[in-house]
Amino acid sequence: MNMKKKLYLPVIVLLAVIALIFVLRSAYSYYNFLKQPVLPITHAIPEQSIIVLKSGSVTEFIGKSRASGFGDVLQAIGGRYAYYDLASVVDSLSQHDVLFQDIFDNNEFVISVLPDLEGDPEILFTIKTRLKNIRSLQKSIISALKDKNIYTSVVEKNFSGIYQLTRDQDTVWYYLDKGIFTLGFNPETVNQSLMAIEDKKSLAENKTFARLNAFSGKKVDAVLFIRNDQLYANALRRRSGKELVLSNFFHSWSALDLSISKEKVLLSGFTQADKENWLVNQSPANNDFIGKISSGFSAVYSMSINDMDQFLIDKKIGDTLKLVSKDKRSQFSSVNVFRINENLKSWIGNEICIVTDVKHGDKKDPLVLIESTNPDIVRESLRPFINSSANPLPKIKIRGIFDRLFGEMFAFNDSAYCLIAPDYFAFSSSYQVLAQYSAQTRSGSGISNTQIPLDYLNDKSNLLVYFSAGDMDAKLKSGMVKDSEKGLKSWTGFLDACRHITLQYSGGDSLIYTQGSILFNPSTLAQVNLPVDKSASDESTAIITPDSEPEEKETEIEEKTETRQDVKVIPAVTTNRPLVLSGQKGGQNVIAIAYNDKLVLFNDDGKIAWQFGTKGKPNGDVFEIVNPENGKRNYVIITDSHIHLIGIDGKEEKKSPVKLPEGIQGKASLFDYDKKRDYRLVYPGKDGKIYNITISGKELPDWSKPKVNFPVDKPLFIRTSGKDYLMFLYGGGELKITDRRGKVRIPLADNFKKSSNADVFENKTNNKGLFLTASKDGKLQYINADGKISTSDFGDFGSDPWFVYTDFDNDNSLDFIFAGKGKIGIYSRLKKELSAYSQKNAEFGKPFVYKTSGGATWIAFREINSGDIILFKSKNDKPMVLKIKSDADPVFFNPGGQKPEQLVTIKNGKPFFTSIK
Repeated sequence: MNMKKKLYLPVIVLLAVIALIFVLRSAYSYYNFLKQPVLPITHAIPEQSIIVLKSGSVTEFIGKSRASGFGDVLQAIGGRYAYYDLASVVDSLSQHDVLFQDIFDNNEFVISVLPDLEGDPEILFTIKTRLKNIRSLQKSIISALKDKNIYTSVVEKNFSGIYQLTRDQDTVWYYLDKGIFTLGFNPETVNQSLMAIEDKKSLAENKTFARLNAFSGKKVDAVLFIRNDQLYANALRRRSGKELVLSNFFHSWSALDLSISKEKVLLSGFTQADKENWLVNQSPANNDFIGKISSGFSAVYSMSINDMDQFLIDKKIGDTLKLVSKDKRSQFSSVNVFRINENLKSWIGNEICIVTDVKHGDKKDPLVLIESTNPDIVRESLRPFINSSANPLPKIKIRGIFDRLFGEMFAFNDSAYCLIAPDYFAFSSSYQVLAQYSAQTRSGSGISNTQIPLDYLNDKSNLLVYFSAGDMDAKLKSGMVKDSEKGLKSWTGFLDACRHITLQYSGGDSLIYTQGSILFNPSTLAQVNLPVDKSASDESTAIITPDSEPEEKETEIEEKTETRQDVKVIPAVTTNRPLVLSGQKGGQNVIAIAYNDKLVLFNDDGKIAWQFGTKGKPNGDVFEIVNPENGKRNYVIITDSHIHLIGIDGKEEKKSPVKLPEGIQGKASLFDYDKKRDYRLVYPGKDGKIYNITISGKELPDWSKPKVNFPVDKPLFIRTSGKDYLMFLYGGGELKITDRRGKVRIPLADNFKKSSNADVFENKTNNKGLFLTASKDGKLQYINADGKISTSDFGDFGSDPWFVYTDFDNDNSLDFIFAGKGKIGIYSRLKKELSAYSQKNAEFGKPFVYKTSGGATWIAFREINSGDIILFKSKNDKPMVLKIKSDADPVFFNPGGQKPEQLVTIKNGKPFFTSIK
């Protein structure tokens, strides 16, 4: 025995030494981890950057851009990798690795665009991380992408600290330093970002950028920083012809908060003024003159000057201008004196505007419009400078007046034709342009149909810049030096996906308030040449008036309804509500419909993507997960007897299907309590007990299987006040509230009866209770932590009404929606009626609440007897009634991009898609 102890002793000592070394090394590594600073993300932006886009979450930004036309704008930029390709990579990393999912969900990121050595744009992607070990990062990337052809290596040569990730001929470069990860497609530009951190040569050191960054919004979709003069110069650097009329009127940065919606992005922020910028000393003035601009142009540059005296001082314009004119016939020169007070200030208004048509070669000369106060005074003041004998349009005899007053863009070649109208003075070098505008003014045609999006303009500003993006893009391409399209495309390719771009600048400070809008090119759903149910289509376009108010006409909506059913497959009849799922690439949505023996998935254009035959009857429950075993995104299909795990391509995963203990009688729920992909399927069994299992079918040993009475509704899970609550609605009004082991957490009185058509919601209105719901007799009920109940009355909605708790009017306060006894009422927290509908003897299906891409809330009900859909879109407006004759409760979904949002209903087992705008 002693001999064995002697033999063991050296081994024990050796192990102790190894353990001590390991602990000391770990402690030292952790010390270095804590010691290494984590810098703000702006410290990684190279000072050469021209465009910077910053947002708070990669996941949210990609989702927002995909759901709107903004994704198409980013896609149109082109470059080495298209935007949607990069977004798909983010999807893959998030779905396959919890670490990346957390990074993309919760960390701000920056996209920087800067010129490479040849002047072409290069993109850098930068994100803050908690990672500080490059090996851990590399391991996670390779593991998540699951591609044996990808390998990583250190970049040799002059790029210390830069690594490369290579697959076949494609290579990206990246670094991880001080908690910042940056990836790019050019080692030089990636190195510039790393040097920005190491040598403090980032935009964070730029005082103007830092100031604008401090003023930018914190809870916006994104912030766009633009170095105006550099973007303008780079966009035009490869043009061989004359530059466009618009000049680089700012030599500094703009920071614009982005509000992204389906059809547009709204811009709001500030531009740092130059030292001698005339806007600094101006107050915003009316933009009334914009309404006098006809349609059919491509660009507008409009100044609204509140203080003309101060404007002339800032422009260093004296009391007189000496103008030299030359007679072509005699070749003699003469000096003309233009007196500011007599010849200009006596008649000029506040607005000066230049309009350009870049579409037509014979109409390329700009048109200048100057607001006037009196046409007679204009004639008298300008008489010495106008050749009135030229008919029908006089000519200005001398050059150099208006360009010296208002800038070089107002210069014109040779003499210009002019027009004196009741409230403006106009001139152009093109007789055709001015004559056409004169004709439009007299007839009124074209003037009222201006293409400028007036709804998105401020009434007052000092400078408005507008251009038709498609026309401008075509002009840029037409003037390019040969073989330069690829380079230019990268700088201005975004114009392809835009229709109008408008910017307004309001003076009065060195930080110029800037706002604007980008309207995307319109897009519609692809048309499907398949048979259409004519009767259903005709009915779907009709709007009816509620019985209670027959004399008033409902508001019409633009809609188009058509059957998009694959004629080769005619599924059995179903009344299951359609389901909205993520599409094949994780971006656009698709529709799934459960039939008696299969699940059918429809693409966003209404065509069948695939069908999956199930074991057992699908109950309509389909969930989306990331499979913890293989990292793939799966659909979980629930039947009355089995769980199916299938890929987004419709193919079943290994070890699927799984037989459910006792089978299901009712609806199921899938919970991921802690967002760790540790899923729990909770459902009512056919034996009247609640089961809680893993997606592999294993029962949890500590689950108590609470007993319930049929019918049983879908289980609910709410986490609030640091505690978890599982809720089971059953027996036509009973409610059981348990913890995660199935033990009762909040005891309720035996006489408590809630509406069988009302869910339970976390109370975010007041302190009356943790939760709220509707009682069986239609009253609002608050449930506190002890199970005590308090009520509030919103009117008579009969027995077992539907109840919804959501922010309908978007005032950041949740509203109360009741439906029953032939009426629907929507009320604010103060019980003010926001909207209502009533129809005698109407019965309503389960409501569907939808947040649109523009941020509005829509609520749709099906009237069961007729199949009509009642749609609420905004408060104080009458609901819209769509005569669709649906067999199932409706859903909304967003196909992505600029395709209109769709209402999906069911008739005779077939899905119907109705565009809603």
